[in-house]
This record gives sequence, structure tokens and C-alpha cells, in this order.
Amino acid sequence: MRTKLLVLLLILSVSLSVGALPLSVTAGVAQYPEFLTCEDEQFPSPPPQPSPDVYRPAPARDLYELARRLKPGGYVPASAGPQRSNARAGEQQVFWIVDIEALVPFTVTATLRYVTPHAHFYVQDGLDVSQSDLQRSADEFDQQIYPLEHRYLGTEWLPGIDGDEHLTVLNAGIPGVAGYFSMIDEYPRDINPYSNEREIIYMNLSSTRPGTSAYNAVLAHEFAHAIHWNLHRNEESWVSEGLAELAATIAGYKSNFAATYAANPDTQLNAWSMGTSGNGVHYGAGYLFMMYLTQQYGGYEALPDIISQASDGMDGIDAYLTKHDYAARFDDVFRDWLVANYLNDPAQEHYHYQDLDIKAKVERKIEDYGDWSETVHQYGADYVELNLPPGGARISFVGDTSAPLAQVQPYSGSRMWWSNRGDGIDATLTRELDLSGVDQATLQYAVWYDIERNWDYAYVEASTDGGATWSILSGTHSSPENPLGLSFGPGYTSTSGESQPEWQQEEVDLTPYAGQRILLRFEYVTDEGTNGPSLFLDDIAVPEIDFFDDAEGALTWQADGFLRTDGVLPQKYILQLLTFDPQTAVTQVPVDADGQASLTLENVSDMPTRAILIIAGATPVTTEVAHYQVDVEPVE
Repeated sequence: MRTKLLVLLLILSVSLSVGALPLSVTAGVAQYPEFLTCEDEQFPSPPPQPSPDVYRPAPARDLYELARRLKPGGYVPASAGPQRSNARAGEQQVFWIVDIEALVPFTVTATLRYVTPHAHFYVQDGLDVSQSDLQRSADEFDQQIYPLEHRYLGTEWLPGIDGDEHLTVLNAGIPGVAGYFSMIDEYPRDINPYSNEREIIYMNLSSTRPGTSAYNAVLAHEFAHAIHWNLHRNEESWVSEGLAELAATIAGYKSNFAATYAANPDTQLNAWSMGTSGNGVHYGAGYLFMMYLTQQYGGYEALPDIISQASDGMDGIDAYLTKHDYAARFDDVFRDWLVANYLNDPAQEHYHYQDLDIKAKVERKIEDYGDWSETVHQYGADYVELNLPPGGARISFVGDTSAPLAQVQPYSGSRMWWSNRGDGIDATLTRELDLSGVDQATLQYAVWYDIERNWDYAYVEASTDGGATWSILSGTHSSPENPLGLSFGPGYTSTSGESQPEWQQEEVDLTPYAGQRILLRFEYVTDEGTNGPSLFLDDIAVPEIDFFDDAEGALTWQADGFLRTDGVLPQKYILQLLTFDPQTAVTQVPVDADGQASLTLENVSDMPTRAILIIAGATPVTTEVAHYQVDVEPVE
């Protein structure tokens, strides 16, 4: 998916078929951030949290609330779009489209060519589309895709922002994707100037053609996004994309993304690539996991409940499992899923798919004693086939004990502020500054960021009315870029530095606020798609009032989503051994706090020892890989 536009890439190939995360590690012992309280009367201490020693996701983004705070005259009613009804075939409309590759919005004029009880099918003027092919796909949408997805997923927003219960399907030339659904269209143009202010799916006629199963599969996938948005508006992309692909399967279309993932199982499940290329493997990962989850835990009828959980991603899956009294949690499901991807044996109760032929690729084959070193992604997996000489073998594993949040260390000292990361989040770091005794002031800080360019933004803000409204301030390195209408003002996007992110010294002029008491805020806002390691801050200072915070001492900020961290997480692993003599067995191999594990393969026969070793990283939040080494020795 390409951020905020929930897209299906051109590589689509289809055919018809009827947790808890400590935030730092010191000397091998997990250290957790204190709950962030504030010492200023402007901000009374927040209520106690359920647990101060676990990772807390950032709050969800609310575009109406952001507009109220950050846009001049920012009140926008929740249903402010033009009300439409009784559209007739032959009518023309002008639509905004986004070139996903160039990140350039442009307009096209399209004519309404076919009306069904549930959808209006438009075609861009000047493009040749057979009316019979268009009607065939439109009727299949109405009679097959629409009822099946309503049955198993739920409903789109009805009657929606435009007051019309018809979905719009725009067939046009759209560079870079097979199709997309954009949540921006669910908001009025006061929120985003490129909104079409209707429930709409975009279909690229250069990629798929009406009347084909490929076209219908893309349409089914994107319609699932419209439903998902209505039920859960800030879901992580790997979940929403996996469920959308599963929905297309339920609607009758086979996905070939599963094979792409099976050939590349060391792909991080809970991540998405930045850019429109290379995401086929992520579609496959999300699709397979959501298929396995639903088949093992509640069936397809459980999908609306899974989608509707208030929490996102792994936390949402945990919430669903807890609600229905399953003993398993996300890591347990993930662990068994890795085994199912290799065995896929109906005789194995928890290790198979229904009606799906899949087998994960073996990364390495070992036929003699020795050792090797490798890396593995978090929530990806390496499959190693062992075909060892007769006799027993001892297998020793040692891996990293920690994982960085990103390729960054504190600018000074041992801690820094981190904006958190996620899809559809809004994290803030706020405090009061007393500038009443000075006639000029400068905000200084060190900043490091790796943020999805032109989709996600971080801001520096000031408020003179107690936080009701905020002004976005320009810094030395902030950018005015806003090609997609997603930014609220000058902010940080892309990377600090040139090719690779690096710490930069930043200055923001606060002189316009001299003589006043103000609120200062850092804010990080993401869309519902890809996210990067995000924003780190250190050595925040206003020299004129002798204010300095290096993130080491007493906490004087109100942090809502921001976290104070050393940037290091405990590295966790899932290590499993599959053996086949005399019958298939799965052994869970514990990895200790030192990143070490060992096991012995007993073999008293004169036949070679065969086994499959599965190695997976299991540290949430970060997308940094884990390094490990395995040593295989004969039993003396």
C-alpha cells in the first residue's frame, strides 16, 4: 500500500477462483521510561497508567481536531461535503487523481458510464473502454463482491460524506498503481484541497481492464479498504493490506502474492517498504498471516470483530484474542504461522492452511558440521535445512542482545526524546516557556529524522491561548513542501542530512513571543501507510531564559506519544526446530537474555539427521535487523 492512498501495485497478479516493549537496555537488564509527568501547573499530572514499564503506542490522528488546532479558523464540520443524489449516466465530473510515483495531484474529466444499485462507474474522457466489459465488471461487483464483503467484513461509510449511498469507481490513467482507495476523499476540502469528497475507488486502466478477473480482484481489494476505513480509521498498513487481499479471496479471486512471500520469508510482517516498488512480498506476508489468523481463530465471520478493535496492529490482534478467551497472543500466533508456512500439513492441527498450497523457501542447507552468521528481520524468518551426518549433533545459537530503534544514538548523554512511530498517529511533546522577562528568544535543539517524505510530518509549534490553537514555526531545516495537501505548515519530512539521516543543529526564532508565557510543542503526525523511524530530539534549549533539557534529568514536559529513550530495545527471538523421525515434531527453543540457546539432536541410527531450524527476530517497533551465529557440532 502506498500511504494514505491504499493502493495495489502494478505487480498484482490474480486469477479467478470459486505487545509489551521495554524502551532501553542497560547491562543486559531492561530499563523502562517513567510515566511522563509534568512539574508545571499549566499541565496537571496525567492519571496513573496501567503499567509504567511497557511501550505505549502514540495516540491516533484526528484530522478534524488537527484542523481545529492548526488551521486558521479551523473548525470544520464532520460532514461538510456536497450532497449528491440521482446521478445519471452521461453526466461528467472533474476528479482529483494522485500520481503515486511523482507525488503530483492532477485533474481529469470523466463521464458516468454505468449505474448499479451500489456504485457509479466513471471512465476518464478520451480513454477507450468497452461498455459491455465495464457492465460485466460492474454487475459482478454489485452481485458478488459487494454482498460477500458486506457479509464478512462490514459496510463502508453510508451514506458517506456526500450523502449518497453509491460508491464511485473512477476508471482512469493512474501512474504507478493498479488501483487505490484514499481516505482523504472521506474528508471535506477544508481538510485537504485534493479531496473528491465522496467514497471513491480509483482503477488504473493502464494496469487492468474492466471485464477481467484481474480488474475485479483489484476492485474487491480496494473496496475492502473502504470498509476497513469505516470500521477502523487508523489501522496499521500491514493489517489493512493483508485483510484487503484476504477479502478479495473471499470475494472469489486468488492472490499470487502468497507465493512471493513464500519465496522471501525473511520479510518483516509488521512493516511496509517506503515507495511503490518491492511491496508485493509485504502484501503476501499480510495476506497469509490474516488468512492463518482467521482460519485458526474464529473463521472469516470474525473479520469485523478483528477489524473493529480499538488498538492497532499487534495490539489489536492481542485485544481480539483476549476478548474471545483464546490463550494465544500475537507472538504465539506468529510462531505457529511460521511453522505452518513450511509444513502446511492438514494432519497438523495448527500448522496448515485450508485450500492453499504454500511452502516457505529454505534459506540455507547445512550438510556438515560448522558455523555460519546471518541476519534476520524482526518478524521475518530464516528457514535452515539440516541434513547432518549420522550421529547426534549439538546446535548452538548466539544473537544480538539488543536492537536499535534506528541508526541513531543520543546527541549527548545517554537519552533522547523519540516521537514514537506508527500509522495514523499524532504524538506531542509540550511544555510552558516563560518569555515574559526577555525581548528576544531562540529555540535551539538537535534533531534527527527519517520520515516518509510528503506523507508524514513533524512540526514545532507555539500557543498563546493555553493550547486551544497553535502556530507552526519555521526552523532552519523545516520544509514547506506539501504536494499532497497533507501538511499543516512548514515541517520536517524526508531525512535530516543528505543520503542518510544525521543529527542537525536547529534554530527557531521565538522573538515574536517575547514578553509572554507560551506553550511550546513538538508534534509528529503520520498518515495511515508507511512510516519511518521518525523523529529524535536532544539538547533542547532557550538560552535567553537559561532553559536546557538534554533528556537526562527531571521530566518537565507533557509527553503524549513521545518517549524518552536511549534508543535501544531488548532483542527477542523465536527459535523453533522441526524434526521428522519418527513423526513430525515442533520444538520451541528458548533464547536467554544473553541471546544464547542450545539444543541436541539425538540420532542413534546410521541415517543422516534431517531437521528444519526456524529463526525469527521478535522485537516490535523497530525495523532494524538482528545478527546471529549458529554453530553445529557433533556430539562426542
